[in-house]
This record gives sequence, structure tokens and C-alpha cells, in this order.
Amino acid sequence: MSYTKSNRKTVLIITSSFPASNKKDEMMGGFVMKLAEGLIKYNRVLVLTPHSKGLAKIENWDGIEVYRNPITPFGDFGLFYGDGILPNLQKKPYLFAILPLVFISQIFAIKKLTKENHIDVINPHWLYPSGLSTIIFKKIFNPNVNVILTIHGSDLNRLTLAFFEYLDRLILKNCNYVSTVNSYLKKKILKLHDKALVEVCPMGVDRSVFKPVNNIEDLKESLDLSLNSNIIIFVGSIIQAKGILDLINSMPKVLEKYPDTILFVAGEGQLRETAQKKCENLCITNNVRFLGLVPNNNLPKYLAVSDFLVLPSYSEGWPVVMMEALSCGCPVLVSDLPQFNDTDQTDKCIFTFSKGNVDELADKITYLMDLKASNKLQEIKQDSIIYAKEEFDINKVSEKYQRIICTI
Repeated sequence: MSYTKSNRKTVLIITSSFPASNKKDEMMGGFVMKLAEGLIKYNRVLVLTPHSKGLAKIENWDGIEVYRNPITPFGDFGLFYGDGILPNLQKKPYLFAILPLVFISQIFAIKKLTKENHIDVINPHWLYPSGLSTIIFKKIFNPNVNVILTIHGSDLNRLTLAFFEYLDRLILKNCNYVSTVNSYLKKKILKLHDKALVEVCPMGVDRSVFKPVNNIEDLKESLDLSLNSNIIIFVGSIIQAKGILDLINSMPKVLEKYPDTILFVAGEGQLRETAQKKCENLCITNNVRFLGLVPNNNLPKYLAVSDFLVLPSYSEGWPVVMMEALSCGCPVLVSDLPQFNDTDQTDKCIFTFSKGNVDELADKITYLMDLKASNKLQEIKQDSIIYAKEEFDINKVSEKYQRIICTI
């Protein structure tokens, strides 16, 4: 389908996760930024995201109009940044007190932007707070506005009380279209509202950035790695839900067979000190390197040099880092959450183990290293690259979103 000026619409993206700047090293919410960059080719694009101390309230990033709405006169108190909304609420329960202000400020910010800019389509990301705020705005102020809700999974998977199920249905019934990141979530959405129009559309990856490298030997040398070392990597918040302690506990068994294994831990979080202490207690500090927060422009080299990515999470949607890893030719080992078993790539370039089972995790890591030792992992790496090219390329994802926009 060709897109002309007659197709051009004004799209408002609402997200609680968005980069603080348009620099390439930004990490938070980069996938939403990439979507906005893709849609700006066809539409006028505005982004509404929470304001935080030190950030400009209005900016223009190469045509993308960024608006940050203040939650309180004193800032957001760290609710939206760091480990994410849910972990921050668990860590700082007093933040629950400002949640009503989150919805109120967001609803009136939507109202203001919609009135001033003649918004055609609102695209909230996550059911809460953006999805609920959008639907409240639609019900009260503008019943004719078109809504394309994007569900990433953490919102639908973690909030499972009956009250949230009721709200989920309310939100879904008032959306024109729903985009979600995998077929498992599509099935869950249709169980909640069987008349919903749902499209599977994962977040995209910039394959000009996340790509394999030609000379692994030089890259290993630059990262102070021996040429024969086995490299595995974890990328994410160092919190309980990500299963990082399970991964560390699996390492002694892995090192019995492959003592030259290095684990990269890329991320920060409330369990970092606990994780480092556990490494000391297990006498594996020489085999585990804590990298801290790795900027997006540096992450590709760590993924490209790694034999595979390990995500032992207890809850996930469809992790962007998994798609980035596959694009770099880095296969993935993940917990056996339903969405990872509901793909034709299971045991091809996406491998699973029983969630929370440390011994099985160690065995699967060892199994993948056995494949490397027998020169079979290289073929899997090539399959990873092909799969990522076909399914996750940001240009294809943007075009898919644009087709949805043009149908409503």
C-alpha cells in the first residue's frame, strides 16, 4: 500500500517509558522512540510521556513532538524511571499515593493536546496508566477519537486480580484496534474481549545498529576476553522478577564443565549488591562481570560477541532485548513462559527451560555450549539473524502499524 498526504494523520503516542533525550546511547523506552521514528515518515507524530526533574517539557526531535506532563509540582518521585513502575511501587510503597495524580494529569494532558492538535489517532502503550487514561478521556471528552492500544505483556501478565480483569475488559471494549507483541497475548486479549480487533505486531529493531560483527576475535580482544572463552549475557533490571539470582546460582554447575565461561550482567537494579555478594560466596567473581547500564550504542557489541542471551525471567511480555540479540546473531535461552513456547522458533533459535529450575537452567546452558563445541551453534546463529530480519525489522513493523492506522 502506498501512503500519500491523503493518508497522513496526526498520531498521539502515549507512553510511560521514553528516552530522556534523542541521543543514541539512551536506553529507556527506545523501542517506542523507534516506532515514532518509523511513523513520522507517514504522519505527524506527537509523544506524551511523564515529566521528570531536569527534563524539558516540550521538545522537537527531528519532527517528533515530545510533550512531558508533570505529575505533581514536585516531580514524579522516581515512579517512572529506574527499574520500572511496578518494581518502583514495590520498593517505595508511598508512591501509590500519587497514582491518582498520574491518571488525572495524563487525562487532562491528553485533552489539551487533542484539542490543540486535532488528533486523529491515539496510541497508548500498556494498559496502565496510558490505556486507562486514554479510555477515560474518550468516554468523558471525545467519544469519536480513534484508539490503537499497544499491549506489551507485563501489564496483562502481572496484574491478574479480578478488579484489573474488569478494567482490562473496559479498556479493550473502547479501543478501535489492539496491537500486541506475540500470538500468546493475542489469545489472552481475545479471551477478555472476543470482539476485539487484534494484530500481532512486535516492537521493531534497528538492524543497522543491532547486527552481527565480522571479526569476533578482534571484538573479544577489545573486551579483554580470551579467544576460547564462552560468553553468555544477561540484559535487564537486576530485580527478583528477572531471575538473575537463578542464573548466578546456575553458574557453578556450568563452570564444572566449561570453566572458561564468562557471564556478562548488563543492567542495574535493587538486587545488584545481593547478586555481587552471591558471586563472592560462590567463588565465581572472576567469571561474572557486572557491566552496569550499557548504553544502546554499546549494547550491540556485547550481544554480538556473546554465544547466547539468557533471560531467566518469572514474567515477561516479548522482550525487546531478545529481538535485538537475535538480530545480532545471538540465540536466546528463556524461561518456559507460555509466549516463548507459542512460537515456531522454539528449539531453533529460542530455547527454554523450566522457570525457576536452577539445575535445568545450568543443563540448558551446558547443552548450548556443547552445540558450540561441536560447531552446531553457528548455524543457529545464522537462523537467528534470518528470523530477526523477517519478523522484527523496524521498517516492516512501522509499515504494519501504518496499515492499522489507515484502516480506522
